[in-house]
Amino acid sequence: MEWTAQTENVTSKSRRRLYAINAFFPRHFGSAKQLLFKSIVRSVVDYASSSWHSTGKGLQKQLEGIQKKFLKSIRLGKMDGKDQHDGDFFQYRQHLAEVSWHPLWTRRLEGIMINVFKSQNGTFAGGGFIMKREMPDRTTRSQAKEILLKPVSQAPRSCKIPESTVSSSAYVGSSILKDPLLNPSPRDLLTLAAFKSYLSRSNFSDVKWCKENIDTLLLV
Repeated sequence: MEWTAQTENVTSKSRRRLYAINAFFPRHFGSAKQLLFKSIVRSVVDYASSSWHSTGKGLQKQLEGIQKKFLKSIRLGKMDGKDQHDGDFFQYRQHLAEVSWHPLWTRRLEGIMINVFKSQNGTFAGGGFIMKREMPDRTTRSQAKEILLKPVSQAPRSCKIPESTVSSSAYVGSSILKDPLLNPSPRDLLTLAAFKSYLSRSNFSDVKWCKENIDTLLLV
């Protein structure tokens, strides 16, 4: 399964809404435009995105281009003597830092991890059919993990894993949970709000799965 059609649909709908914002609000209405972007554009990109997360680098940049285009439409720092098309996403990363926003791919991964958390505590409908508890390997650092899940259905290790599996929420969530850089404490797992706060403080760009499957230009 691949997500080109879904990405095209989301991109088209988001661009129409972004055009409407820019048509009615000049650049100096930056604060108001940010609120509108979050409510009527980003909501389209985020909707159920954890279920159609793609490892296709071109699709990742296409989706990220929505937020990149918006940030260029408000009064933020400009590049001097560089490609104004921002083909290497350098200015985009700079703009994200200026407004303290995360890339859209990070938000999609946070959505996946929230679903993993809900599966862990039994509040995700049907979660038991998707993921199950995994016993930690006592010979690795995973023994210290407070939360460790794996997909209910797994292919033999001898099989090549297709893109549709690599980008599935169960596989992504399981892979990220195993990473030593992501190790929430018992306090971080007390409530969904506490776990969300932990995720917002985490740097997914350093996680192994992200380094392997997210376009390097989008890592921050």
